[in-house]
Amino acid sequence: MTDSAVYGNPGTVFLVGAGPGHPGLITRWGYDLLQQCDAVAYDALIPMELISGLPERVEKYYVGKRAGKHSIPQPQINELLVKLARRGLRVVRLKGGDPFVFGRIGEEAAHLSTAGIPVVMVPGVTAASAAAAISGFSLTTRQESSWIFIATGHPAENSSTPVPWDQVAALPGGTLVIYMGIARLDRIVEQLLSSGMSPETPAVVVQAASTGLQRSVHAPLSNISEECRRSHMKPPALVIIGESVRCHLSDPETRMKPLARKKVLLTGPSGNIGPVCAALREAGAEPFPYPTVTRGRFEDIAGWKRFLAIIPGNGACIFQNEASVHSFFDAFMLHGQDVRSLAGFKMIVSGKDAAAALLSHGMHADAVLADMETDSLTACLSDLFSTAGFPLVWLHGNPSSPMPATGIWDRCTERIPLALEKESTAEWDPSWIDVLSADPPDFIVFSNNSEVKGFVELLGQDTASDLICRSFVVATEETVKDVLQQYGFSCNLALKSPNTGNLVEALAEHSR
Repeated sequence: MTDSAVYGNPGTVFLVGAGPGHPGLITRWGYDLLQQCDAVAYDALIPMELISGLPERVEKYYVGKRAGKHSIPQPQINELLVKLARRGLRVVRLKGGDPFVFGRIGEEAAHLSTAGIPVVMVPGVTAASAAAAISGFSLTTRQESSWIFIATGHPAENSSTPVPWDQVAALPGGTLVIYMGIARLDRIVEQLLSSGMSPETPAVVVQAASTGLQRSVHAPLSNISEECRRSHMKPPALVIIGESVRCHLSDPETRMKPLARKKVLLTGPSGNIGPVCAALREAGAEPFPYPTVTRGRFEDIAGWKRFLAIIPGNGACIFQNEASVHSFFDAFMLHGQDVRSLAGFKMIVSGKDAAAALLSHGMHADAVLADMETDSLTACLSDLFSTAGFPLVWLHGNPSSPMPATGIWDRCTERIPLALEKESTAEWDPSWIDVLSADPPDFIVFSNNSEVKGFVELLGQDTASDLICRSFVVATEETVKDVLQQYGFSCNLALKSPNTGNLVEALAEHSR
């Protein structure tokens, strides 16, 4: 397949399925298109790792629709796609699940085609197969279920072809899958039963399939509606009815993970957040990566001039976090250097994540500290250098961050603060604030002082305070806890060692 076939010519719109909720369920083709596109128009229920992790150059438009809360009408979405394409942009229209199954994608494709816009359709994993697989059963079996009937429980108001529930009920040996059926489940079940389907037919309703919020209700067909009400099931949810449901390997409720159904708001910059989201999902949580700050490369001319003057030579480099490692080596290469010139330098990092980042650039950490407190640094430098008299480079992300005033500098011939990034407050779509206000996260994580400031600037003092009061707040460093308190916010936990493993373990411990 040629590059033009994969990525399209300028002005192409790609209609892409994102999968049912887990970011790993988007196809490789769809993921590559996201990374290559110029603009994305995305729905609700899209895993935010796919959006927050996009390059800064990508224009982002939220056009989601949730349970009657329409951001913009469908005709306006159609026109938005046309306008973006006519600007010569490669556009991804990102929809949940497989948009070619009850996704209204045909309407958008027809409108684009009429407007003369090239369209490429990219399927996604549909919720039906994902809900069944993750719940531990197959939609078909050779013995009990040889066909699948997929229906919508929410047809268009002017539909002239209603679902023939009476005919479906009379068909033996299959599986019935109902999308968008929660609101009308009572009536659908009544029609199926009155048309001859057995009241004992196994049924399951799966909510938020493949996400950290997934939960399900199993019951005979005659009781499934009542069980849904008792369990307060709500959209997005899928109804699956048939003997294949009885063949599930195990009850998914017995496989509970320590952070199952917990929502975690991560405020850190998107470039560093992927591994944290992956670890949280592995523990069962649903991460919400809503960065409050963005970071760009900062050219610290004076700092680099001083640093480059002392290499090759001896000294120590102190990295405060994982991000500073990557930023340093990116800039180091741009200055025409390579890692061999650092052979005489001792590499000191804070946390295992920073050590792993250093290794990815071909260097081992000489010391991995749990914190950057004075006593820890002093002991570390004493172990690494038998005598005083060496240059020390302090690598940090923000040019406004001062070097700490500690006694460790007494042993150095030169102190070089090297700023690597500039920070600015991120931009949030208003829908993000609506989502958080309506359903606050269980945890809010701040890993940087600037993230607290950005959080307040984005939400306003009152909304920010309300969210923090309704959530468990974690600071990954003691200094962040101090900044939270300066804003009048409580901090429930400050980690002593800022790495992903410690964060997940701390959240799990609180959830027990």
